[in-house]
This record gives sequence, structure tokens and C-alpha cells, in this order.
Amino acid sequence: MKGTSLLWVGPARIQGAEARLRDLRAAGLFPVAVQSVEGALHLLTQFRVGTVVLHTADGQGWQDCARVLATGSRVAVVIDVMRPESTERYLSAGCAAVIAASCTSDELTAALSQVAAGQRDIVCAESSPVDSTPTHRTNAAVARDFMPHASSNDAS
Repeated sequence: MKGTSLLWVGPARIQGAEARLRDLRAAGLFPVAVQSVEGALHLLTQFRVGTVVLHTADGQGWQDCARVLATGSRVAVVIDVMRPESTERYLSAGCAAVIAASCTSDELTAALSQVAAGQRDIVCAESSPVDSTPTHRTNAAVARDFMPHASSNDAS
């Protein structure tokens, strides 16, 4: 895979962030961390990047996300708490992926690799021992997956 640049917006000094960035580099994704959306917007006026990864708390950052999307950049949002309405809102706004902050480094790398390959509507929900593979979903599927299932034998 050809290397893809990532502009990682948010705290790079949180627990495990350095390891995640190292794993992304090993996978051929080249993250550059910036602390603020303002810093990212300044860089985006000077350089093109493959994907902007915006780490934000759920319920916050909608305006920041809109500002980054307005630059025409491909955006993946990492949020602390996955909620169906937030996931749908980010995907409907034009984000290529919504990723739970609790996803493992492997899951994060897989999701961002899919985004780098041009895929959209990628959702990496909170880790689950059954199946935590990032998937390509429609907004309706995202909403359905967050609804309680009547049966775990559903073959959808």
C-alpha cells in the first residue's frame, strides 16, 4: 500500500496515543499530530493530507468537524462514546468514518486504512470480543446495529 498522510487533531499525549501513532506508521499511514483545530486548519491551507483524524468528545466538536469538512478534506472522527445519533450525524455531515476511542490500535489502523483506500461510511464501534472489525455501513445499518437485538442468531 502506498503511504497516506494523516493529520491527527487532538491530544497526542493521552494514554496509548504514542503507541497508536507508531502502529499507524508501521501500517504505511503517516500521522502528524497537531493539538488544535486551528493548527490543523492552518496546515490545511498549505498542504494536502490524505485524511484528517479529529479526536473529539461526543457531543462536542460539531463546529470543529464542520470547519474541517469545509476544507474538502476526508475526515475520520474518533469519539469517546458511540451513540447512534452521533454516528449518524457525523456520517451524514460527510465524515468518512466514525471510530470509537476505545477501539484497539489494530481496529483503528484497519478503519483508517479503509478510509485511505477511499471507502466511506466506516464505523468502528466500541470493542467487542465477538466482532470488532471496522465495517462499511449505511446510515440505516448504523442505526439498526445500535438497536437491541431480539435474537443473537440474526443472520443479516
